[in-house]
Amino acid sequence: MPIPLRIYITPFAERGVVEPRQWSSDTAKKALDVVNTIWSKAKIAFVISDCLMEKPLDMAKSARSNDQRLLGVLTSRHDPDNAIHIYLVNSIENLSAGGGSYPNSEPERAMAESG
Repeated sequence: MPIPLRIYITPFAERGVVEPRQWSSDTAKKALDVVNTIWSKAKIAFVISDCLMEKPLDMAKSARSNDQRLLGVLTSRHDPDNAIHIYLVNSIENLSAGGGSYPNSEPERAMAESG
């Protein structure tokens, strides 16, 4: 069962100064290969329908570790559709988990923090 993904590679900027990207189309595809290996036993395959390099998100470093704020800003850039939207951003200090968000909902943690 193929599941379409829209991948948005979103670099950060702070006060107009763009930070180096940690993600590229190639690194996203390599990460998806690992995911598909895991899910192949369930006969599920994730397929990239789009992989887009986004305009940098100008956000202070101190504001990035707020899941609700960050996911809200990222998801507000795109209308919902029938694909799963994946936002790849640089690692964020003091944030050790990703999150999930649905239209008109609060963000949910995607994994537990390690500690």
